[in-house]
Amino acid sequence: MAEVTLNALKTIPTERKTWSLRLRDFNSIKFGRRLRSPAGTQLERDAIFELKPFLEQLIGDVDLTRPERALYILSGVDGGKYLLSEQISNGFESLAQFQPVERGYLTSTPLEAATAFVMLNLGLMRAKSNFSVLDPYAGSASLLQAAKYINPNAKCLAVERDWKVNFSSIRQNFDDLNLSTEDLKFVRADFRDHGFGNNQFDLIICDPPYGLRELLDARRGENSSCSADLLFAVQQKNLLKGGGRLVFFHPVTTNEEGVVTDEHFDIDERYFDLIHSFDQYLSGRLTRRLLVLQKKLTT
Repeated sequence: MAEVTLNALKTIPTERKTWSLRLRDFNSIKFGRRLRSPAGTQLERDAIFELKPFLEQLIGDVDLTRPERALYILSGVDGGKYLLSEQISNGFESLAQFQPVERGYLTSTPLEAATAFVMLNLGLMRAKSNFSVLDPYAGSASLLQAAKYINPNAKCLAVERDWKVNFSSIRQNFDDLNLSTEDLKFVRADFRDHGFGNNQFDLIICDPPYGLRELLDARRGENSSCSADLLFAVQQKNLLKGGGRLVFFHPVTTNEEGVVTDEHFDIDERYFDLIHSFDQYLSGRLTRRLLVLQKKLTT
């Protein structure tokens, strides 16, 4: 049995409140897959059994619909332990309108709204005239929606090669949010092959489609990786202005021995400064790393 760790719950509550308990299993997460709750599984029953001494001390009725306390068991995030946590906030109400669930049109793995705004803040997105943004893996344009909210006058370019992505429906998402579509351009292309002319951007930002895209490229005989391709194209095509930032996620995996096995790529220190590197832990073997690079003023 896994060890039970109480996380964020310092004391047993004494006030009477309705509560619910759900399990989130991180052992089965794969890049590009949404997290789902395996409700009713043996894993959930085992976790609840181990937490029985704690649960017996909760005062209040169970309410699975609108509980006053929403408790979660997190499985597979810390060496086989169960972590017990409590939801303490629903986030900023102003961001709720940007959540994927509120959109009329979605791609398979849209970026969560808060993450989009955090990435833009790290990219020094500013409400100034002529600020330009490129998303080379645009998908349903979650990042550019947030960009247009911050700066309605921003010049935004969305590049997406998937022919199934409907640009007209994405524009309708912008209209539904009363976001400006002026200076918003969509291009159907593989950004690695697209000619950008002499255009340079203040910010290049993306959440690349790791896993599926690289699998498709491998089937075509292409030895490709999103991170390496991105860095190569940005430098080769000179896409960033001096002092501009590149913000993107990079997948990191470990083997059963805990050794990092992610694909290697070099950051050219003559061209970029590494500003930030943040790891978002997904499971025992999967992490995604948010990298923030800044182009040197002279290269």
